[in-house]
Amino acid sequence: MNKIELAQTNAVNVDLLESILRQKFPNKKVKRQNWGINSPFLWIKMSFWIRVAVGITQKPKKQKTIVIVNDHYTVGAWLLLGWPAYWIFRKHHRRDVMNAVRAGLRERTNVIFLN
Repeated sequence: MNKIELAQTNAVNVDLLESILRQKFPNKKVKRQNWGINSPFLWIKMSFWIRVAVGITQKPKKQKTIVIVNDHYTVGAWLLLGWPAYWIFRKHHRRDVMNAVRAGLRERTNVIFLN
């Protein structure tokens, strides 16, 4: 799981992240999940086998806003392609999404990055 730590702000929300991801990945399917313990967050379908989740967490006591990027590899892909393919593909897609989110936040907001 990768994190982008920002100084606490309300300017970064799921709507902003969704527009950034739709702009950076126009040919990928971006879906919002509004249910669950960590909702709302976004799923980006990078390929048939791999999805990446992007969510936001506010930490008021630490005065941080954290954008979390996590990858998900389907069980069928795990059984068919195995561990080496999983390791290569997940890092590649997760890194692309992390870089896109960082660049989009720098373009659209003036938040302070802590990491």
